[in-house]
Amino acid sequence: MKQFYRNPRKQQEIIARPVWEFLLKQCYPNIIDVSFDISEDLDKERGIDLSCRFGNGMILYGQTKVLSYNQSHFASVTVEYMNNPRVNEEGDWFNLGCQIYCCGYCSKALAELVNRVNYKLKSYRRFNINNIAEISKESGIDNLIERGETLINWVILDWYKVIEATQKGWLKWYYNKNKISGLADFKYILIEDLPKKCIIATDVFIKGRQNATSNF
Repeated sequence: MKQFYRNPRKQQEIIARPVWEFLLKQCYPNIIDVSFDISEDLDKERGIDLSCRFGNGMILYGQTKVLSYNQSHFASVTVEYMNNPRVNEEGDWFNLGCQIYCCGYCSKALAELVNRVNYKLKSYRRFNINNIAEISKESGIDNLIERGETLINWVILDWYKVIEATQKGWLKWYYNKNKISGLADFKYILIEDLPKKCIIATDVFIKGRQNATSNF
């Protein structure tokens, strides 16, 4: 677990968790709890790192992905295809068992906050997820959420409808092979190319759809 938390990308995703919680509660006002306390087996085997509990007891499972600010111009949804192409180890494309898929890019302000948190963590000989969350809060994550300066080019997808649309040939996925041997490669699709029926909410302009709106 020490190595997991020292991965800057994982730290970035942990820092952004309150952002997804805020956005999901905007989409589903009757959510009473958003939890990232998911079993390692569920995360590893089905790519699930999020649960949303509703007032009537029902639950949604999801995956969250936060990409870097310097990649934000791509404005695409990415899904891990092969975890390790060298040994044909399948990634989330083959195993993902979520109901909602959340993907977005750091804003410039969030990227700067992530850098500040990462810098402070370097002075810790040991740290855990709570340390990351505490330092993130001290560094002003709540203020960024209040000002709406956290994620850009973000989208929350109904993953079942994405699967259905893909099987019917309505979605054009692209393949991105990692140039470094042994590292994961990806499938991706532009957010603006996604059918409206697949989108729960987004901040990306899509013809015939208002921004940051929900079907619910």
